[in-house]
Amino acid sequence: MNATICLSHILDINPALTNKLISYKGVEILCNNLQNIEYIDLVEWIVKTLDKVSLENSYSILSCNAILYLLNIIDFFDFTVQVQSVENDIKFNSQYHKNFLY
Repeated sequence: MNATICLSHILDINPALTNKLISYKGVEILCNNLQNIEYIDLVEWIVKTLDKVSLENSYSILSCNAILYLLNIIDFFDFTVQVQSVENDIKFNSQYHKNFLY
């Protein structure tokens, strides 16, 4: 959990490091951890981190099926995290389609 919190803070400080996270398959690791809802606090931090990644590169999140995992476990979150998850889904899709169409 501490590593995810650190990643989130690092991406706050320097969003350009998102590409390094993607190249080292960090997004895939975060998506795989979404499947483990044993630690709901960890999943909430993963959602926050994926939100920051989506600002730089939404395709990487779509390619690892993060939306599917988020929608499967959305019932376990507080309302604010549910809203953030849905906003993330919308953002992922809109940025992907915008980049794909142009």
